[in-house]
Amino acid sequence: KAGSESGTGVSSVNGTGTQVTPGTRHFIEADANAAYFFSNGLGGIVRLGLGFGVGSSSETIGEGKANSLLSIFVGPAYKLDFSERTSAYAGLGLAWQRTSQTVSDDKLSLSGAGAGAELGLLVAITPHATIQAGVHADYLFSLSSALNGSSSVKEDASSLAFKPFVGVAYAF
Repeated sequence: KAGSESGTGVSSVNGTGTQVTPGTRHFIEADANAAYFFSNGLGGIVRLGLGFGVGSSSETIGEGKANSLLSIFVGPAYKLDFSERTSAYAGLGLAWQRTSQTVSDDKLSLSGAGAGAELGLLVAITPHATIQAGVHADYLFSLSSALNGSSSVKEDASSLAFKPFVGVAYAF
């Protein structure tokens, strides 16, 4: 899945790197997604993602050597079956994310908590395998940053991430 993240704040750590101005960071992310739905359509989603930075639309201080992103989403969901082969689902829940970047010999990191949502479409290709497509969004409003593992500093900033995805799902 590919995604973009943007944020607001003056000289805040956002995405991966210290932002001179509000900007957008771009990541490629691999996710493991587990969902369970009861026969009435109610259920839940747990998503764990690991991403690597692939660029920025704003300037950062220094040249980053390594960009990384770790994200977690947990929440209730509802699945609606359109036919025997096609269904859609939607979920709302809690989101947490940590991004980091090495600049020169300094490691910058940003952790955030907030709310997330996911909307997806499933099309069965076998009785147990489906093609899945959708979008995941996170709004992180409780952000803290750290430099070289020092104590966290609360930031007056927020982060919004949109992550469209396509994947293959297997039902047990």
